[in-house]
Amino acid sequence: MTSLEGVFVFEYSQEKNNFLPIRSISQSNLQFKGESGVCFRPSAAANSTGTVYVLCDDAGGNLLFFTIDTSSQNWTVENLSKVMGASVFFGGVVAVDEKDGIHVAFMANTNGEAHPIGYIYKENDGSWTSPIYATSNKGGFNLFSGFAHHGKIPYMGVVYEDWWTIGPSPRIGIVLFGAEV
Repeated sequence: MTSLEGVFVFEYSQEKNNFLPIRSISQSNLQFKGESGVCFRPSAAANSTGTVYVLCDDAGGNLLFFTIDTSSQNWTVENLSKVMGASVFFGGVVAVDEKDGIHVAFMANTNGEAHPIGYIYKENDGSWTSPIYATSNKGGFNLFSGFAHHGKIPYMGVVYEDWWTIGPSPRIGIVLFGAEV
C-alpha cells in the first residue's frame, strides 16, 4: 500500500477496481489554520472540475472555508462565521451537489446546552445564503457527515450525534435542509 501525504483528488478505476489519485495539490501554501493556529474537525469535498474545499473550525468559534485556486495552486480562506453572523460550537460538514453547489452545515454556538444545526448554501460562483436552523431538534454534539443533491432545489442531509434529546446516551439524528435559491 502506497502512503500519500498532502491533498489528492481520486477517481475510481474500474480496470484497477480501486481509487487512483488523479491530481495532487501543492503543500507549499497549505496552512489549514485560523487565528488560533489550528484547524479542528476537518471536512472536505470536491466539485466536478476538481476544485477542493476544506472546512474546519479553529476551536475559537470560527468556521473556516478553504478553497484551492486550481491555476495558481494557492489556497484562499473565508471565515464563514462572519458570513453567517454566528460562531460555531463544533465544526461543520461540507458537501457538493451535482451542479457544483456548495452546502455547509454547522453547529451554532448558543452558549447554552443545545447547539442548533445550521445550514448555508452557495452556487459555485455565487454568494452564501443566509443561514437557516433546524428548529425541531435541540441540537447535537458532533456532525458526522453530509450529503448533497440538487433536485428542484438544492438539498443537504446531515447526520449528527444527538446527546440532548433522550438523555445521557447519544443517538444518531438526521436533518434535511433545502436551500432557498
